[in-house]
Amino acid sequence: MNGDSFFKQLKQLCRVVEQGLQGVTQETENNQSKRSPAGAIKRLVDLKTDIQDMQDQGTQLLQRLSLEGKAFDQILRISQQYIEIHQQRVQTIEEHWTKYGYQKPGRWLVSSPKLMK
Repeated sequence: MNGDSFFKQLKQLCRVVEQGLQGVTQETENNQSKRSPAGAIKRLVDLKTDIQDMQDQGTQLLQRLSLEGKAFDQILRISQQYIEIHQQRVQTIEEHWTKYGYQKPGRWLVSSPKLMK
């Protein structure tokens, strides 16, 4: 092995090591690299914050939908009561009218072409 060749290779190796060391130093100082510990910690903190925000939004949405669901159930119950009351009223009126000869319309009236015009 030639002495000059050995020193040339050693010099090139030193340059490569220096360049790598400078790159690592810059990445650590900037904290922008995902490979550096500081960058990884920052990324984890950001992800944790994002997850917490999403959980808060989900909780708020669930609460809002729960309240809306309760309100809808109440409206539904009131509507059912309203329908039952009016069905009873209609039945009472029909019973009263039948005393005086009222008859419910037959199916022939509904399907009659004259009534459809």
